[in-house]
Amino acid sequence: MRTLRSRFLLPSVVACFFPILPIACQSADDSNSDDLKEISPQGWDETQEVDSKDDGPIAGRIIVKFAPSLASDLRKHLAGGGDFSRFSFPEQLAQLNSKYSVAAVRPVFRDHASDDAIREQIAQRIAQGRALDPNVELPHLQDIFEISFDPTAPSTRLALEYTLTSADVIAAEPLFPGVQTSCPPSEPLYGSQWAPPRIEADIAWCSATGAGQSVAVIDTGIDNTHPDLAGQVDNNGFDCVGGPGVLPSFNGAHGTEMAGIIGADFNGVGMAGMAPDATLVSVNVTDPLGIPDPTCTASGIQWASSYSGILNISLAFRATSFLIEDAIAAAHALDAYMVASSGNDTSIFAANPGYTEWVTTVGASTSADTLWPMSNTGSKIDVVGPGDNILSTTPGGGYVSGSGTSAGTAHVSGLVALLREVQPTWNVEQIRQAVRQGADDANGGGFDTSMGHGRINANKSVQIAQSGIPRPTANIIAPKFDKRIKGKTQVYGFSDVDTGASGNYTLDWSSSLSGPYTAVSSGSFTGGSVPGNRLLGTVSNSTFPSSGRYFLKLTSRDNTNGLTSVDYNEIEVCGGCAPKPAGMIAWWKFDVSTWPTAVDSVGSNHGSYTGHAVPGYEGYVRDAAGFFARSNDAVHAPAVSPPNFYEMTAEAWVRRQNPVSQGIIASYRATPTRGWELGITSGDTLYFSTNIMTSSVVTHAITTAQFDDFRYHHVAVVVRRVNPNALVPLEIVFYVDGAPLCWGSYCATQFSPSANFPTPSSPEYVLGGGTSLGFLTGNAAFDGNLDEIQVFNTAVSASAIAATAGAGCGGTCN
Repeated sequence: MRTLRSRFLLPSVVACFFPILPIACQSADDSNSDDLKEISPQGWDETQEVDSKDDGPIAGRIIVKFAPSLASDLRKHLAGGGDFSRFSFPEQLAQLNSKYSVAAVRPVFRDHASDDAIREQIAQRIAQGRALDPNVELPHLQDIFEISFDPTAPSTRLALEYTLTSADVIAAEPLFPGVQTSCPPSEPLYGSQWAPPRIEADIAWCSATGAGQSVAVIDTGIDNTHPDLAGQVDNNGFDCVGGPGVLPSFNGAHGTEMAGIIGADFNGVGMAGMAPDATLVSVNVTDPLGIPDPTCTASGIQWASSYSGILNISLAFRATSFLIEDAIAAAHALDAYMVASSGNDTSIFAANPGYTEWVTTVGASTSADTLWPMSNTGSKIDVVGPGDNILSTTPGGGYVSGSGTSAGTAHVSGLVALLREVQPTWNVEQIRQAVRQGADDANGGGFDTSMGHGRINANKSVQIAQSGIPRPTANIIAPKFDKRIKGKTQVYGFSDVDTGASGNYTLDWSSSLSGPYTAVSSGSFTGGSVPGNRLLGTVSNSTFPSSGRYFLKLTSRDNTNGLTSVDYNEIEVCGGCAPKPAGMIAWWKFDVSTWPTAVDSVGSNHGSYTGHAVPGYEGYVRDAAGFFARSNDAVHAPAVSPPNFYEMTAEAWVRRQNPVSQGIIASYRATPTRGWELGITSGDTLYFSTNIMTSSVVTHAITTAQFDDFRYHHVAVVVRRVNPNALVPLEIVFYVDGAPLCWGSYCATQFSPSANFPTPSSPEYVLGGGTSLGFLTGNAAFDGNLDEIQVFNTAVSASAIAATAGAGCGGTCN
């Protein structure tokens, strides 16, 4: 057991709460109050050992020793790049493989363990004067294979069937886990830390403590006088004001809190950090209020990547930025491992820079191995780390307990320091796979958009590194996550195996993360000495059955040992967007060349955009947490004036991103105070209000719409005159995704008072919101992507609305 250092006990404890920057972090129990708790020092029995959690056999794996001739043919087949499923097993074994859904067959030992190789080594040692028997009987290690199969099948029965069924099997047995020794530290507050034993860091510490590794904390700066951090922080640092080479002061507690989780010393004081022997580098990229500055962050990332091998980025920007993304791409080229938080918005999109392909994006988990309620989700999430009620250091020598994806990120950064200590020559992509494949699949069923590849397990990831066999790399980098493609697009990504080994990849697509998947392309390669970023294939609109959201799946396989890795990337395929239905007189949408003008793509009746977002350099607009994300963003378009302006249809494409938000989808303002609006409440109830912005507002709750994440919904409101010869009464019909909304026995409602629809003075259409209108109170900007308005001078038929709803991807497709 590793001897742990002990110094002195800190006499007092202070508690407060830490956020992900710049988003305020909240307790899972009370989102509006700080989660303060008093931490009492507790002792720990350093001699404690952890027995196996399961005395039964390991699920889904057995060991088989084949007859020499079969084993020899199988090894040659696999070494030549063949898949085990294409190998001609004897009939009885083929039937068993099918019965138990065998997924992989791989040799346990490498070629240097064969009988011939061992006899050659014996001869060499005899020549050196060793008294060895050159004819000793050897155990034929080259005939032993590991079989992976359906983990729900009984391992013992399968091993027995393989042994009894075929003469080609010499022996078969299930695998049983060994008993692992735990190396918990003697820190007095370790008993208040639920996370390290849950992720088996206490076992990993027996093998690695981050020695020789440098972790840059891109944050608010670190208090290097804290007793748990003194001696851990490098004397060289980066300050946004002072520049490189300056050990910055701290603009708040957040950086110190992240530093404690990553690298609090094993010194008998306070708490235990994930990588207690790693060096911490203070990188302050915030303004005096502790808010991350974009140029400082980019400069800090660039400097840190040339100084440290690991970058912890527990901060967030809502908008995409080529400045940040380019700095991260350059850091990746230097083999800097970057870990970024997904954000605390309950959004389906990770915040930037967690949005980028080059970083490992981390969500937060609870002590019950569930997702922390505020953690962002989505297909960009790599893993989750402990982030609920996490103890850490705070400036002035105290300790805090708080929650957030920042904490989950810091745990992963500490884990990466352990891995790079064990395997200092592995590149970023190889370490990424060790983090992913070591994770515990807390949700079951493999990768998902909630917890990614799972909740990190430090012990399992370190074991992967200790094996010396890097997992195949799999990471799609182009088209980027959430990219909207139109036309032919090349797909690039990292797909590689160990140097000299043979491998292959397959690229597939599906409309659902769970599949089924359809093949796009495949290829084979030999592992190289540099990361294998290769062209994987080409997709176009004709690849997919229609416009919409799709998942790309990259599977990389090491043919030498049968190991595989997978990566997923979500894209949006646009087939030209919705067509222009008959009767349309205006269609406002974004045009990056004339931003912030909302261009009328039919005529010259242009509108304008009001808000804080800017178009990304790829040609479309997207905030990391939603385009109109809790802001006053809106598109204002001047209303056209057909002869009977009451007869019209307004349509919008809506992509709902936050299941607890509310906001205005679209509105028509006949006068500054009157008109109508279409919106959604926090309970997903669609509503329609007239007489907006007046005390006599009339609101009608329409339906519980349940807008889904990850796809656009087409919303339309149609205003018709019941009597062609009179403006009132009016009939209002609502459509979602081309289908009329019905409540009770009615699919339309009639309004008689003409005051609901006054004579227009300066009419305009508004997409989004930003002011308190009608049914909603407070900031009523819709938390989702809204980027298109279509208006018609006559009521559009249900079939036309259905065609519009089904024809395009929604939004602007550049």
